[in-house]
Amino acid sequence: MIWRISQFPELEHLDQRGRAEVLARVRWWVYPLMVLVSMGAAVIGFFVIGVTCMMASMALLTEWSPLASVAVVMSALAAFCATWLGQMGTIRRAMRDEIQRLAREGSSPLCLACGYDLRGSPGPNCPECGEPIFGRSGQ
Repeated sequence: MIWRISQFPELEHLDQRGRAEVLARVRWWVYPLMVLVSMGAAVIGFFVIGVTCMMASMALLTEWSPLASVAVVMSALAAFCATWLGQMGTIRRAMRDEIQRLAREGSSPLCLACGYDLRGSPGPNCPECGEPIFGRSGQ
C-alpha cells in the first residue's frame, strides 16, 4: 500500500530532475490538509458507528459492551485510512497527468494506465495492459 506521495512507482521511471520537478509541485500543505480531511472522516465514522453501537447495546444488552468500543475505534480508523487512500489516488492521478506533461517532447518512460516500465519497449502499446503509449501513437 502506498502511504506517501514519494512512494508512487511512476516516479521511479523519471530521471532525478524530472522526479524533483514533479515532487516540487506538491505543496507543503498537502499532507496537513489530508490529515485534517481524514480526521474529519474518522470523527464522522466514530460518531455514526458509536451512536449505532450505543443504541444497539442499550436495546439488546442495556449496558455498553467492550466489543462495541472496539467497533467504534476500528470504524474511525477505517474511515481515516479509506479517506487518506482515496486522497492519495486523486493525487496519483494528478501526478500521472504531470508526468504526461513532462513527457510531451518524447515518449513516456512508463505506461500511464498501469505504471509498467516502457523503456526498451518498441511497440505503440503497453505490453502489460495494451493501452496506447503516450507519444508513440500521435497523442
